[in-house]
Amino acid sequence: MAIDIVVTQSFACEPEIVLNTLSEHQHLDRFFNASFTVLPSHAHYTRRQVSMLGYRFIERVEQVDPFTLNYHIEGDGPVNHHCASINVTPSETGCLLVYSIHCQAKWWQPSWLLQAIIRHDLTQALHKLKELCDAC
Repeated sequence: MAIDIVVTQSFACEPEIVLNTLSEHQHLDRFFNASFTVLPSHAHYTRRQVSMLGYRFIERVEQVDPFTLNYHIEGDGPVNHHCASINVTPSETGCLLVYSIHCQAKWWQPSWLLQAIIRHDLTQALHKLKELCDAC
């Protein structure tokens, strides 16, 4: 079953600060409950190995520009067909981040539980990101 999650977070800083912070791949463990290792690029894409909850998988960052970061999991991961889009738009008081995740649960994973866990972890990560970025 397909899972679609959208979480928004407002920031009191410029969009560039937020996306630059999210582009510091080796330091993403400050926000997410995982460790990240930058791998050699492949076909000009940034790739990072993620270790989380006993899983080890590779994310490929496909697009990074001043307002967008898109990535997906290469090969087998803790969920099927995982892709994400992070969009940051300027606002009068700073910027608004919209983090969208699309994935599918594995046959043995309850979709409702997986969705709740991902949403909770993502919300917590964005709160940590906000604390850091808004302090700049």
